[in-house]
Amino acid sequence: MSRDFNVAPFEPAISPGDTPARSAIPNHESPGCTVYFCGHSRLVATEVVGAFVTTPSSSTDSPGIAPTSAPETTLAPTTSVAASRLCPQKYTVQPGDSWFGIAERAGVSPGLIAGSNGVTTQASLMVGQEICLPPGAVTPTAPPDEASGVQDVAAQGETSAAPACGLDYVVQAGDSWFGIAGRADVKAGPLAAANGMTIRSSLKIGQTICLPVGAKRPTPTTSTTQAPAPATTGSSGGSSRPTLTGLTYNPVYVHSRSELEQMIRDVWPDELEEQALYVVQRESRYNTTSYNWCCVGLFQVNWWSHRSWLQGAGVSEPSQLMDPLTNVRMALVVWQRSGSWRPWCTASWCPEP
Repeated sequence: MSRDFNVAPFEPAISPGDTPARSAIPNHESPGCTVYFCGHSRLVATEVVGAFVTTPSSSTDSPGIAPTSAPETTLAPTTSVAASRLCPQKYTVQPGDSWFGIAERAGVSPGLIAGSNGVTTQASLMVGQEICLPPGAVTPTAPPDEASGVQDVAAQGETSAAPACGLDYVVQAGDSWFGIAGRADVKAGPLAAANGMTIRSSLKIGQTICLPVGAKRPTPTTSTTQAPAPATTGSSGGSSRPTLTGLTYNPVYVHSRSELEQMIRDVWPDELEEQALYVVQRESRYNTTSYNWCCVGLFQVNWWSHRSWLQGAGVSEPSQLMDPLTNVRMALVVWQRSGSWRPWCTASWCPEP
């Protein structure tokens, strides 16, 4: 005996989370489609963002079909957009760039720049890659010539205007970009940029530099050495050796060992990296401020043997060799001048160049 479904059409109320399983029958004309049976009309249940809306079906009633349970409907998962990192400005990686080089020219730490891009300073950089600069960074100028380590100041001046000058300062013995910046309460990168240079550029004693607007008047430098004691004559008639004493250095940023290792890899040629890392481990155990009677810093650069050309490179005081980047760069020059590892050779270790 068949059932008569002559009832007045009605619109079912569908609330968020409702499914058609209780009052639905399969639509045999459109396999896989579930419809509500409402008198002479069918309403197709359409899933939209985890809820159902009703759309009139074009098919007609098919009386006599036994009600069956509709297949269980799985709600579409909702999606959310992850919060993006704060990136006030971007920079395109140039040939010769490294995390440390970019950080120097941007006036921020290399770890901060790498972290702003979701990586560490050990991650590789590719020429043409676009990276994010963190808040407070200045726009880096083009990387300096790796052969000389000095930026072409004239070319830099053509591409970007130097920040306004607030105060003048005369460079003193023992000064460095980081030392002056720390005493002036500014960052080293913007300080160098105010003078059309980078923090790789050399400073000369007596040189007048510009301090950016907002900088404080720096106090006289304290990162100096005590004058070495005059040579004395011993009973054998020989003179005593000069000795480094009283070296002090107040770093603006303390690098981790992994950052120091990456700094060495960035500066030294690939074929010399592993020996360079070995030398630093043996000589200073990555202690940037270690020194003895003659030698200073990571590579224990011999001040007395190299002070004449070091002063010409802007290293006027041995305490400046406690700056890790200065020490790493000057150690490479020591290697290049000798053409070998001879300055660090021992009886059991002296690899061929």
